[in-house]
Amino acid sequence: MNKRSGLPRSWRFIINPHAGRIKKPAKLKKFIDLIHEHFEDVLDRIEITNGPQHATELTKEAIKDGIKTIVSVGGDGTHNEVIHGMTGVHVDLGLIPAGSGNDFVLGLKLEKNPFKCLKKMRNYVARPIDIGKVNDFSFLNVMGCGIDADVIRLLEGKHGYASGFYHALKYHEYKDLILSVDGQRHKYEQISIIAVANGRFFGNGMMISPDSVLDDGLLNVIVIHGMSKFKLFSLFPLLYIGQHMKIKKHVKQYKGKNISILSDKFTDFQRDGELFCAKRLDISIIPHYLSILAPEIASDK
Repeated sequence: MNKRSGLPRSWRFIINPHAGRIKKPAKLKKFIDLIHEHFEDVLDRIEITNGPQHATELTKEAIKDGIKTIVSVGGDGTHNEVIHGMTGVHVDLGLIPAGSGNDFVLGLKLEKNPFKCLKKMRNYVARPIDIGKVNDFSFLNVMGCGIDADVIRLLEGKHGYASGFYHALKYHEYKDLILSVDGQRHKYEQISIIAVANGRFFGNGMMISPDSVLDDGLLNVIVIHGMSKFKLFSLFPLLYIGQHMKIKKHVKQYKGKNISILSDKFTDFQRDGELFCAKRLDISIIPHYLSILAPEIASDK
């Protein structure tokens, strides 16, 4: 307990030191100094991750210690690891966009600059947010397959998403999949992207699912199919502003709570930017699973 303020030291920060916007030693030090400046009266501890899945373990430790507010500092991958460490116990979660991919926070209207976001974090309020579950794993933002997974697999973060998209397009192979949404079965051929979205954005700012709402208890499924590579080349700029949804012939949207995707062979999928391989996916929404700190007047639209 802090004698000066009377507040419990119940905030714990989990920082990915390799997150792109703070990975330079000087920036990381500046960020940590700023935490002490703005949170000293409530700060329990600052934890630095040392590798994959460490953020999950640190989150489990924080919950075991009775911490009430956890702040994840990194990109979508780091945030996803932190969520994996949460077990449904009520903990307020702060998200600082410090990585190369920060698509989920765009829908929360958070400050894009991690330093500005940190300064405002104590003025944010908790709001209930849904998460998705695919097989035995959760996802915060978007999961799916197609060109987005190709970018991750082929480029391994060596290029920006824009140049990566065009590079992956050269090697892109169409997918034939069976999609079921709340029991309604749909068979698709020549799929280029199938995205199951909780949030609206992926791929560093592409508005893949403009109608997604983070607390409506539904997942949006976007299917882009039957397009030549030339048309896909032209489609790319439209994805940033959500205008691809107007191409009704090639773009379909569904909403539902329980979704399955079936392939006749093992296929690369991505889950919040992390690759995995599967033939069958069972996907569901968990309403209001998280309590996330965000601006008081926050809108997904």
